[in-house]
Amino acid sequence: MSRIYEEIQKAHQIKEWLISEGEEDPELAADMIEGETDLKDLLEWSLRKYGDEQVFNSAVDERKKELTKRKASSDVRLEKLKEMMGRILEAWGHENHKGIDGTVGITKNPPKPIILDETLLPDIYVNIIRTPRKADINDAIKAGAKIEGVGLDNGSQSITVRMK
Repeated sequence: MSRIYEEIQKAHQIKEWLISEGEEDPELAADMIEGETDLKDLLEWSLRKYGDEQVFNSAVDERKKELTKRKASSDVRLEKLKEMMGRILEAWGHENHKGIDGTVGITKNPPKPIILDETLLPDIYVNIIRTPRKADINDAIKAGAKIEGVGLDNGSQSITVRMK
């Protein structure tokens, strides 16, 4: 990475030198920078690396999907094993068992509320979350509206990369 920064610094120095000489032709600056630095090669390397990372990310996503499916199956098996151990304990007449590999026990859970209709609940028992509708705010500002509590940033740049 330090080589990249060195080449970028060299390009800045060339631009500064051209400005100090009174030369402001952007084409001349681009030609000199290309001839005096390895920025074009470094950019090509960066594009190849970017493509490699995209392929890697796709592979990770696919593996993640596969492992998520396997985990879901494992969760079902774990739940079935738990239920089976509970039936074994009940049939055996015990509430718990301390084994070599672990402990299993039947625990009595207290009753808990079941929400039948959320719309009937009083406000005191409901979380109400205010979230700005950013798309609507953006449309209103583009149409010339002034909205209290909303400011504008200075805009930004983004880097667009298209791979062949």
